Amino acid sequence: MIKNKKAQHEMVGFVLIVIIVSIIGLIFLVLFVNKSSNSQSDLMSNLLQATMYYTTDCYSTNNEPREVEVLITDCDKDSNKKCLDGRLVCDALDANLKKALDESLKPGKEFKNKAYNLSIYFRGITNRAPVRMISDINKGIFTNCGSVEGGSHIVTLGTYSSGVISVDLLVCKASEADSVKEASDGSFNE
Repeated sequence: MIKNKKAQHEMVGFVLIVIIVSIIGLIFLVLFVNKSSNSQSDLMSNLLQATMYYTTDCYSTNNEPREVEVLITDCDKDSNKKCLDGRLVCDALDANLKKALDESLKPGKEFKNKAYNLSIYFRGITNRAPVRMISDINKGIFTNCGSVEGGSHIVTLGTYSSGVISVDLLVCKASEADSVKEASDGSFNE
């Protein structure tokens, strides 16, 4: 009888150890998953920040190419402002952003990035709601996303401005099942 109780105590102890190790494992798993999703958001924000310095094909009157961030502020200030070649600055902004994002994200239903949406808008400093839309660029279709990752960038307008320009990027990622299927077909493209 005493042997039986001792064996029961050992089994209870073993079960408790297994439960504790499982809980610790779950905590590490949750931390790891959260860390990887945050780094992806950081990746999208870093992509946006780098895109702000992308040299465009829109030249200023002193024959220098403008960067995307300059086109954004120019488009916000005066939507009728033109590039040296006669195109509207806002049209040049959209064309150059589409080119940069298409080259970077390679969106499409056969790729890991299925679609993206880029919204550029002026908003008040204390209010996140858009006051004035500057540009809204979409490519692909946001359906059956395995996940949606996003990033943002703020363009400051100066000391005396009543607001800032927000640049928000959302990317629809293929589901894991789509990625596995495409990889087995040989059609998956990183």
